[in-house]
This record gives sequence, structure tokens and C-alpha cells, in this order.
Amino acid sequence: LSLVNNFTDVISYIRLFAVGLATLAIAETTNSLAFGFGDGIVALVVGVVILITGHGLNIILGPMSVLVHGVRLNVLEFSGHANVIWSGTAYEPFKEE
Repeated sequence: LSLVNNFTDVISYIRLFAVGLATLAIAETTNSLAFGFGDGIVALVVGVVILITGHGLNIILGPMSVLVHGVRLNVLEFSGHANVIWSGTAYEPFKEE
């Protein structure tokens, strides 16, 4: 059981790495969209709007997603190793009442 728990912890950290890679992919996609309009003043204006919008959203969503996933990882995954007992009612979806 300990081996399975350690494996799931490693997978969770790999998920954090994948979230970081997704931020990189969004930045590269934004750059390729913005610079793919060709030449001219209209292409320049559209490209600048795409760059500002795409990178602005990426700057906001990237750190927020890493923060949310990191807090979840540290609170929920680590609490199982520290024997933390959460208050509340256990969710039992198929229980008859």
C-alpha cells in the first residue's frame, strides 16, 4: 500500500509539471497566432491585440492554476501521510437512505 501511495504522489507532481508545460504551450500558440497574419498595418494591430490578450490571460491563469493544483496536492495528498482527519460527512454516492 505504501508503494501505491508513493506512486500516486509522484504522479501528482508530474501533473504539476504538465500544468507548467501547458502554460508554455499556450504562450507558443499565442506567438504563432500573432505572427501568422503576414505584413501590413492591419496584421500588426491584430497581432498586437492577440499578443496582449493571449499572454495576459496566460499570465493570469498560469500561476493561478499552479497555485490551485499545488495547494490541493499539499493539503489533500499530504494529509493522508500525516494522518489528518477532516471534519464533515463522508460522501457515499450509492448508499440507500
